[in-house]
Amino acid sequence: MPQFTTNRTLINPHFEGYKLSFTPSPHLQQFPLVQRATQSRTGINARGFQEVASRVRHNHLAVGKDSAMYVAEDGSVVLIRLDGGQSDVNKGLDGISLRVVFQLPEYVLDPTRVHAEYPAAACLSQDMWLVTDGHGMAFLIRIPDDMSPAHVIASWELLVSNAAIPAPFQLHAAAIVAPHLAIAILSSAAPSANEPSSSKNKEQSMFDIWAVRVPLSDPSASATAPFEVAWRRRGTNIPLSVEYVPVRKAFVLIGGSSYHDIASQPVQPYDPAPDELVPIPRAGDNVDMSIATPPPYSWTQTEDTVTVAFALPGATPKTNVHAIFGSGTLSLRVGSPPLPQPLYTDAPLWDVIHPASSLWTWERGTATTAGLLTVHLDKAHPGTRWSHVFAQGFEVHEVSETLDPSELASIRETLDKYTASLQEGASDLGHGVPSLAEGERDDEVDSSVGHSVLLTWVGNDGSVCGPADDSPAVVLSLTLPGVKDTLSLVAKNDVDGPLYTLDDAGLAWKHVATYPALAFVLASKRDTRFTFHVSSTAVLAFDSGARNNGGGNVYIYRGCGPGDKWAKQGVFQQSPEAGALLGVGTVSSKEGQRVLLCLTERMLAVCRGVF
Repeated sequence: MPQFTTNRTLINPHFEGYKLSFTPSPHLQQFPLVQRATQSRTGINARGFQEVASRVRHNHLAVGKDSAMYVAEDGSVVLIRLDGGQSDVNKGLDGISLRVVFQLPEYVLDPTRVHAEYPAAACLSQDMWLVTDGHGMAFLIRIPDDMSPAHVIASWELLVSNAAIPAPFQLHAAAIVAPHLAIAILSSAAPSANEPSSSKNKEQSMFDIWAVRVPLSDPSASATAPFEVAWRRRGTNIPLSVEYVPVRKAFVLIGGSSYHDIASQPVQPYDPAPDELVPIPRAGDNVDMSIATPPPYSWTQTEDTVTVAFALPGATPKTNVHAIFGSGTLSLRVGSPPLPQPLYTDAPLWDVIHPASSLWTWERGTATTAGLLTVHLDKAHPGTRWSHVFAQGFEVHEVSETLDPSELASIRETLDKYTASLQEGASDLGHGVPSLAEGERDDEVDSSVGHSVLLTWVGNDGSVCGPADDSPAVVLSLTLPGVKDTLSLVAKNDVDGPLYTLDDAGLAWKHVATYPALAFVLASKRDTRFTFHVSSTAVLAFDSGARNNGGGNVYIYRGCGPGDKWAKQGVFQQSPEAGALLGVGTVSSKEGQRVLLCLTERMLAVCRGVF
């Protein structure tokens, strides 16, 4: 069964659109950086699409409860606090202090090294951070309260297959899992198998996901040690996000592929050659070239609808069609014209449907051309793939999901006419799409919004602890870094964005709210670098600013109730001198209010009153 089930009572079919509103009005402050951030570093290159996409998504800002951190272009590690301290690198800032707490060792470029990763940081506690240099090393540092430089507690390096040189890795997450132990999740390019190069091999880049142990107590040895690996997995995509769920004592890897254990390689799909798809007669086969009897109907399906098409004599009166929809049954009877007609009495369906929103349409033909009776069954479980229309064993000869192109064209034409009649007010069933999208919806563009992901649950000890479900979901938004609420995500359901949260036991996702028409409005933002949300309060889309050489916009889409026709939308722009956006996150002020931080190449934007 799918992990994400939509609660239809939370979908708003009457939603009209977002209206620009200046209440609440965010208070924006922008401060120039002495230690500038950058996304252009020596050795940072990508060998394929997955690495390019991961570079674009990389968040250069790490956040804790009331502080944040980034690595400047010169390797200095800068701590950001909302305390207005005066012993800072940047003095005189209104409620903000920035100071260098650590300096990464200068790396001598090795000509044999293929590439490097971005340096990164992760907050483990109020005074303890894990910092990586992008060249294969990590440092556990403790920051004193007396404004003195940070103390290095320990350092590690990632050695693959007993190599002498550490492998570059990307830091995705780190969490304390025991009183004196943390686990960090890293990713690195998987070693190549030295196979002959081909187009298929080039496309199948593999990435290793490492869970490494980080002891938090002061170690007895001061030398850099190899990481102790807790578990290792492999997939074809770099994770989009990694989150730790304490109640499950497990990490969830959210990415474009599943991540399997290295010891158990997955079965690779076999792509047959074109000539292998042609049936080859063999001795003893009955090769009958006569025209086979056509099936009684044709059918196809989408995520939420099963469409069944019956060919009838074109002169059949509409009054001869009688259909009754039950939650799990279909009764269909057509009068008695000359040709055999469909007759089903309480026929059990393959799965349950919504009777009230299921319907049928009749496209009348002529005396010499067939008409088309089309039955539209509204799935009660959107996303579930039906293997047949009727329950197993009901039909003597079950009909596979096939649809002749000419019939499909007729069905589409019929649906177009029916939708037009709805929008012209000929029916009281409501509009097909919100008025926000009328005349402007582009299915090809809308379908490209979001990321298709799979969820892989891995326990601290490497055991698989998640549901056995390989159904992908399209994610529109992830939780804003720094928000410590229940793990949640916004998925894509047609043009809407249902918000799902993980239940208290960490076992199931629950649909708790909906951002209506979110996929539609996000489709118009072609320069978006990050899309995050804060529970059901707001979704924030951040422009990268690369197209305008800085000064990107931040779009805010407020949540609304299931029956609201309008929702609020806000927007603010960063300084044109700021440069490209590199990272975002939220920290808490002394008053407990969330403050939004936006890190750009040359400035730090501090925004209050967004949430």
